[in-house]
Amino acid sequence: MPVLPLDDDAYWADPYPILAEFRDRHRTAVTPEGLKVILRWSDAEEIKKRPEFENEGLEYIEERGFKPGDPLYEWRRHSIGTLNGADHRRLRSLANRALTPRSVEKVRPVTREHMRSLLERHSATGEFDVAEEITAIPFMSVVSFLDIERAEAATIGAQMAGAAVDAFGPNVTQEIRDRANATFEALMEFVGELVENRRSKPRDDLLTRLIAAEEDGSRLSRDELIVLFTNIFGGAIETTSSMMNKVDRCPIRYRFQP
Repeated sequence: MPVLPLDDDAYWADPYPILAEFRDRHRTAVTPEGLKVILRWSDAEEIKKRPEFENEGLEYIEERGFKPGDPLYEWRRHSIGTLNGADHRRLRSLANRALTPRSVEKVRPVTREHMRSLLERHSATGEFDVAEEITAIPFMSVVSFLDIERAEAATIGAQMAGAAVDAFGPNVTQEIRDRANATFEALMEFVGELVENRRSKPRDDLLTRLIAAEEDGSRLSRDELIVLFTNIFGGAIETTSSMMNKVDRCPIRYRFQP
């Protein structure tokens, strides 16, 4: 069985070519610890529909030295990506009540406006660097959608990205654990303040809708609100930006018609 080099720093620097080669040759592989890995999308889609499929829980970060009471551990305890069964269905159902198509549709005009502004800034040359310029648009769009201050979001977003990547990597040191815990403690405190602010002064934004979401008398707890909000915040920014950063750095020419 082929072994993915997850304990090699070079893999984490750019895993995509390595994964592509593995997928071409194999359907499955194993980690250095012996855990089986599904390599192809179609196989993963089929397997996740089976009733025996479960999300990986807290054992993943326990293996990296995090323990109950650590801010990162407590954050992950409430993350939708670690929950299974009734707990997962409940959290997902409540989130769906807030993330309606109508609310998500508000992102489209915001993103278009940011893109139009970018094109207008470069209208004289008709050229810009995609990797440098467009990766900022997901951040600006989600900040507008979530209705939080850009400076605050920039600080938390930068901290969250660096700490999360290192803490979930293969070689976690005590320094990495300390930095991750300090970061997630600040993150949860920041979002906790946002939650209390929205409770006292509701707005037409996602966090207010998450607070109001209810099903069969069930609501999201304060910890669930904080973690779900950061999941959405981080996912909206990091997923898109990470993909864009893989684009070869080269200028893109365009013709802009107002």
